[in-house]
Amino acid sequence: RAELAQVKEEAAAASASDAERHSSELSKLRSESDARAASAATELSEMKAAMEAETLLLSAQRDEAVAKEKATREEAAAALEQALREQAGKEAEKAKAEAAAAEMVRKKEVEEVEEKLKESQAALVEATAAHAAAMEAERTARAAEMQAANEAHLAKVAEIQTQAETSMSKLR
Repeated sequence: RAELAQVKEEAAAASASDAERHSSELSKLRSESDARAASAATELSEMKAAMEAETLLLSAQRDEAVAKEKATREEAAAALEQALREQAGKEAEKAKAEAAAAEMVRKKEVEEVEEKLKESQAALVEATAAHAAAMEAERTARAAEMQAANEAHLAKVAEIQTQAETSMSKLR
């Protein structure tokens, strides 16, 4: 009986030690996973801030190009009016052609800036989706790690119980 009691005590001590180690490992896994998640969230925030800043810059460039286009159009219209007053014919046609050319250049600039803005916004959406997928994969991996640790602990407890039962059977 004393030996049986000793075997039971050893089994209980081993189980408690195993449970404590398992709890410590789980706590460590959680801490590491939380640190990775926090790092990923910080990285996403920085990426989003950079893309938003780029979007604001491109938006400002587009507004500037639109304002230049408007100013050019107004200047060309004023020059055309002046030319019509001063002389007819060739000067008026020349001013009109220059105004059309300047307007085309400004429109092209606006189109280019708008295209860059669209690309930047698409990249921001893509980066956000990629980060969400990475966070989901991280959560899935963490759950799998914890499940594996739990299963290992349960297997160890079952092994200790089997050893205790074997010892008890031998004592009988």
